[in-house]
Formats: sequence, structure tokens, C-alpha cells
Amino acid sequence: MKNKTKFFNSLLTTICAVVVTLTSVLLLSACGTMYHSKAGTMEDMVGTYKLTTYTQKDDGTEVNRISQWHVKAYLVVGADGHGYYAYQDDNTPFWYDTVLINYNHDDTETELYKSIQFSRGVTNEQHYIDHQKPGNGYEAVMGFNKNNKTFNYFIPDYKPTMRGVVPSYYTDVVYTKISNKTDLTTVESETDRTLPALPKFETKTLDGFLIFTAGMPNSEVAESAGEPEKANNPLYDKYKYYIVDFDAVTETADIYYQLTTDDAKPQHQSNVPIPVNVYIDSDGSRKVTLKFFDQDYSTTVSFVNGTPWYLNYTVWTNPDAQGSRTEVYGNSFGKLSTESSIEDVIAAQLENYNQSQNQN
Repeated sequence: MKNKTKFFNSLLTTICAVVVTLTSVLLLSACGTMYHSKAGTMEDMVGTYKLTTYTQKDDGTEVNRISQWHVKAYLVVGADGHGYYAYQDDNTPFWYDTVLINYNHDDTETELYKSIQFSRGVTNEQHYIDHQKPGNGYEAVMGFNKNNKTFNYFIPDYKPTMRGVVPSYYTDVVYTKISNKTDLTTVESETDRTLPALPKFETKTLDGFLIFTAGMPNSEVAESAGEPEKANNPLYDKYKYYIVDFDAVTETADIYYQLTTDDAKPQHQSNVPIPVNVYIDSDGSRKVTLKFFDQDYSTTVSFVNGTPWYLNYTVWTNPDAQGSRTEVYGNSFGKLSTESSIEDVIAAQLENYNQSQNQN
């Protein structure tokens, strides 16, 4: 029995290490995702793709999920790292979303692209594991075949048997290009729908109420650093509440606030433009900033998890000779996780403010 186990393990290791050169089938990781690739240019790659193969096999039974569930799915690939995904089946109402796209260059012809990976930024799990549906979250790496104008991936799960190691379960997925459009017009035509505009991938989780919090400055840190001008946070204890109802599509907001002065009345500003900036930082991370009070409130965007529900603005001391610096104070905006009316949100913020005053 030990010899058989050693044989199966050895054979499994061999299979997982193989790189098959026919039509450039690559095994990306041990018993992981495989794909066909014929590298092409960005111009070759961008456009709208339709899911044309979605086959799964479990214990010898092969099932065409597109026919079984009446699946309709579309992937839109842009040239700027962004795109869209749309999906529906018998048990899933139609939905569409923005996606972030990573492009992978060919190993030898580096001006060409061999594969992509896209994410909705809504999960930290690789959704394609087991029987989950395409497009739900963090997608498998998909090979690009410029000859067939397709993206594809194949996920095997090898099982040792007396006949050797064979795939007992797999998922086979192919998307075929149906137009060169990089917007949603082809999806609208295919699904006979009018699709409202979507926010940027980087700001979609920030849509809704953002609650402002001003941090208490550490004057001792500022003084000891010889930077007394930083010892005062001009926004600290300035507002009883400051609430931004952010529209991530139009990048405007309704702003509600009340100053802490005795005679201050509640204020409301409508359709205020909110400057948004998406950029790649010097460390390679993707950042998004929203500007309030002439300050850039920022957060780091994750390819897998998307944008956190908070934005920060931090004042630091100047770096010392070793490059170290210390936080003096920080202000932030946090996304309200529950759906409430603006009246309820204001009431809750006023209650929090009054409680904090009673404790002082």
C-alpha cells in the first residue's frame, strides 16, 4: 500500500509540474488553473466578451451549465485596468458591476499580453473554487488567445485511482469576443436593457453616507518635533456632526452639518462636487482620494477586496534623519453600514455628540 501511495503522489507531483506546450497550455500553479494562450496586443484584447463555454464535470458526469441554468454572462475589457461584468441565470436575477483588471505580459514578447485576471472587489475568496459561478468575485487567471478571440481557464481537481491520477472534477470556462466596445452598449443590446451608469471600481463602496470624525491633536508630539504649527487641528470639535451623502456615479454629494457654536443652525448643501483622484502610489499600491476641507482623504484599494469603507487624512511630523515620522493627528470619513434616512443619521450623530459632551 505504501508503494502505491508513493506512486500516486509521485505521479500527481509530475502532473502538477508539467508545462504543456501544445497551443500554449500553461499550468499556473500546482494542480491549479490552466489556460490556453496566444498573446496579442492591447488592441487585440479589449472589447466585449460573451460566456460561450461553462462546463463542469463531477465524478464522470459532464454538465453544460449554460444550457442547464440558461446562463448569460458578459465581460467587458477596457485598456485602462477597468471593465464590466454582467450575469444572469434561472436562479440569479440580472446584475452588472464594475471590475478591476490586471494584465499579464507575455514571458518573451513583453509588448504582448498573454492573460488577464479581473475582480469585482467584493470578496477575499477565490470564488471559482468548488461549484461557484463565474464572475462572482475574484476570477481565475484567464488566458488570451488572439487567434480565437477568447479568454479561457480550466480548473482540474486530480484524484488518484488504480488507473493513475485523473481529473475527477473540473470547470472549463471560455469567453468569446462579440464586439470591440469597451462600454456597456453591447451588453445592453444583447440583454435588451438600458443600463444606468456605474461608479468607478474604486469608489463604489463609498456610495452613501460618510460620517466625519476629527482627531484630537497630540500637541506634545508637534512641540517636541519643533513643529508647533501642527499642534492645532482646526476641525477638532468644530462640528456637532458632518455628514456627506456621496453619490459615487456623479461624484457629487449632499452635505449636512452643524457647528458646535451655541447659535449654529443645521446646514445643508446640495450637489457639491467632490474631487476624486485614483492613482498608483510610489510603492505600487492603488489609491483613491476624495477631497474635503481642501484635504485629500485617502485609502488603499485592494484588487481582491476593493475599497475599504473609510478614508483618512493624517498630519505627521517631518521625517527625522532616519526617515521616521510620528502622527500628530488624523481625521477620517467612515461609511455608514446601515441604510437609514438622513433624519435618523443626524439624530444619531447628535446623540453621540451630546453623550461625548456629558462625559467631558
